[in-house]
Amino acid sequence: MLLATAAVLAASPAAAETPQRGGTISTVLSADIRSTNPGVDRDGATDIVHQHIVEGLVGFREDLEVGPMLADRWDVSPDGKTYTFHLRQGVQFQNGATMTSAEVKWSWDRLMDPATKWRCRDVYTGDNGLKVESVTAPDPDTVVYVLDRPSAGFLYNLARMDCGGTPVLHPSSVKPDGSWDKPVGTGPFILSDWRPGQYIELTRFDGYTPRDDAMSGYVGRKEVFVDKVRFNVMPDSAAKLTALQAGALDTASLESQDRIQIQDNAAFEVQSSITPGWEALILHSEDPILQDRRVRQAIVMALDRAAIAEAVTFGGSKFSATPVPEFSPYHSQAQTDALPYDPERAKALLAEAGYTRQRIVMTANKRYAEMYDCAYSPRLDPLGQWERIIGPQPRKIWKDPRAIDLLAQANATTDRAQMQAVLDRIGRPFTEEAPAASLYLHASDYAVAKRIQGFKVWPADAPRYWNVSVAK
Repeated sequence: MLLATAAVLAASPAAAETPQRGGTISTVLSADIRSTNPGVDRDGATDIVHQHIVEGLVGFREDLEVGPMLADRWDVSPDGKTYTFHLRQGVQFQNGATMTSAEVKWSWDRLMDPATKWRCRDVYTGDNGLKVESVTAPDPDTVVYVLDRPSAGFLYNLARMDCGGTPVLHPSSVKPDGSWDKPVGTGPFILSDWRPGQYIELTRFDGYTPRDDAMSGYVGRKEVFVDKVRFNVMPDSAAKLTALQAGALDTASLESQDRIQIQDNAAFEVQSSITPGWEALILHSEDPILQDRRVRQAIVMALDRAAIAEAVTFGGSKFSATPVPEFSPYHSQAQTDALPYDPERAKALLAEAGYTRQRIVMTANKRYAEMYDCAYSPRLDPLGQWERIIGPQPRKIWKDPRAIDLLAQANATTDRAQMQAVLDRIGRPFTEEAPAASLYLHASDYAVAKRIQGFKVWPADAPRYWNVSVAK
């Protein structure tokens, strides 16, 4: 449910030169991909690779609004419940077939089949609000979605990277028995080799049909100048830094401490962008100890969150009281209220709650260093940020009826002023109930070898290797 408009805070990319064709870019992932099945068995590293292979009707622009990709344009009915997508013509799949509305509908039906186990199926079933009542293909160039209600988040959900961008695939992506085989998409790269635990290699799709409009985020004109991109799997940050300094990598995401080491290296440019990736300590309110909100409040007030943000990011990020980024038009002063750092008050709250030093277990994720340091992962906008933790689903940790109702109100309007008012109201119960200790918004830092031209970081924190070339 992504409704943010973000100002890109990236450093300027290397000076533009005439792109040269050919060459291989060597880059790195901190973890291997989970599968080749977009939006199904996935995580952040997997999404990065998939978004080079597949595309959807829409995608995120540089400003994190939604733009057309496989759709040329769309119309919305006056009641906000019917979306008519007019498809681009002449788009080819990676097997040479021409894309039509039939493949768009087939892809949607497959994703919505419970057997597929698409991550985002429950967004459209009506179980949590919005229901897509029908998807039809009245002619080869048109697809019509009918919703049961207006939805501010519909297009943003279609674009979500964790949903695989709602990928349009050719039916040959599955075997005759319906089981998954490999992605046959419309993207600018083809998956040519995957050696688990070692690397993933993508090859330029020479039959790719680029858009005419300027590149922006995941949409616009995509031209592939390089022959291949190799994503090397390197979970160890020290090994990654060594490979980078030895010239074995052309680009690499940098953890905060590594940014300090590499920023003065003349062989590289360091690019940075604040992202909506929210880092927080999640406090499960259904836990026998944490169900008392005084205990949750005490934990929040016992943490010097500003100092944690400064230390963990080596000054790259600052404390944020909310998951809504400052660069979002939906960020406001009303959302910046936070429980203060007050260890003495924290002790008093624990005493009031009858806490007697029972053990509290913290679970973190070692696949990504900063998630291990303080523990969470990214969505791009206000509704998306809140939707990750608010809701009745088992994976959601904030089941407060007030918050659930406010989120539903926000998603049911397309009026920006109404949306702002509702988002501002979510902030108060968030502070009172303390379902999380908000820490900071993640900064995306990349080292880019000087021979690489056209690479640019953006708030989505996802590298793109189209429109990127290797100087010879």
